[in-house]
Amino acid sequence: MTAGKWLQHLLVQISHQAQEDLAAISARPKLATHALRRRMKKIQALILLAAPCMEEEGLANVRAGIRGIKDALTANRDADVLADLGRELGVNGQRMAIRVERPDLSMLDAFVCELVSTMQHLNLRKLTWKQVSDCYLKTCRRARKAWKKSRRHPTAKTLHTWRKRVKDQYHQSLALHHWLGQTGRLRRIHRLGSLLGDCHDLDIFALSIDLAPPRGDDNELHRKMNHRRKKLKRRAFDRAKKVFDRPISKVKRRLSTRLGEELMDKVA
Repeated sequence: MTAGKWLQHLLVQISHQAQEDLAAISARPKLATHALRRRMKKIQALILLAAPCMEEEGLANVRAGIRGIKDALTANRDADVLADLGRELGVNGQRMAIRVERPDLSMLDAFVCELVSTMQHLNLRKLTWKQVSDCYLKTCRRARKAWKKSRRHPTAKTLHTWRKRVKDQYHQSLALHHWLGQTGRLRRIHRLGSLLGDCHDLDIFALSIDLAPPRGDDNELHRKMNHRRKKLKRRAFDRAKKVFDRPISKVKRRLSTRLGEELMDKVA
């Protein structure tokens, strides 16, 4: 299978799964919303591997469409997460400044149908395995760069950017797992992304509390949040050492070798 066929098959498959998630939202809103947003994040990460074969404007339009679907569900997802965090921290949901509007399912259906059609009509015939490898290594470097920046300036913004880069690396690593292997490393990347996601959720929770009317126990609540945030950040940076301890050059050699074997098998 060529690189283009492999990648397009994945993108079409995930976009069809997104349609199934959307159809299940009415019956299982929480689970289906989470699943649909996760599909969009996967497509966001994998479409980066197609960049060498796409015009810049076309790629930007596809990414904007994906982001539009994901953003339409963000408020509902945040409400679910913040409600769970509130219960853990002993906060009444009415205290948090959360506005939830039911997503327009007909609009989302149109967006997802358009996404499926776009994935089916992508022209990736010229995409090579070397280009896929180069794009993946670029993603790894971006994740490593975001990690270093977060170490120097561990703000909510830098941590959130780092989280997005780690998510991209995870979804691309999962797609390339057949050649990359290293299941343990894949699990570590996934766990790192989850920890950074927990940090982001806590920051959103803190903002919702700050926007709500003040209460007498705010100081105690902020103490709990700060304690949890420090613990999450410490675990994330500890985990990152194991994720980024392998030089990019070694990843490049392994991937080049395995993809080279793939090409040789096709020629044989």
